[in-house]
Amino acid sequence: MKKLLICLFLLTGCSSSLTLRELNEKSVAQIAQENTNLSADALSNLKITYLWNDNREALHWVDFNNEQLCGIKYCLYALYAINEGQLQLLWRAYLDPLLPPKVNLIEPDKPCLKINQFNKKNPDVLDQYSLCPDLGKYQITDKQAIPLNRSQS
Repeated sequence: MKKLLICLFLLTGCSSSLTLRELNEKSVAQIAQENTNLSADALSNLKITYLWNDNREALHWVDFNNEQLCGIKYCLYALYAINEGQLQLLWRAYLDPLLPPKVNLIEPDKPCLKINQFNKKNPDVLDQYSLCPDLGKYQITDKQAIPLNRSQS
């Protein structure tokens, strides 16, 4: 079996070594199986962002930036929790990863996440979604339209 290159981002960088003991090869294979028809080996550039750990539950954002999983504009993303050694899918969606400089796709906002996307009708507006816990999963609970100042983005 080929070694997987897994990047663990702390929203600023990447490490080529797997430092979170909860995410082993079996966990990565489960993530691949639940979200794609590709093998874990085919997902050589899988990026996993460790977000935080609350109440014995570690949250991870998975970026499937892979040419076989991205469409013309959108790529697959998923949110996972590891609770007492069990991996649980909390949310997944196809998102546009191409945003203006200084605008992050996700922003931690405990216990929620903010997800930024271009407004489909107006490219000068950013839609910011609140992704929050709800009955064991995560749901979009709020949407705000934020005008972009193109000179600052």
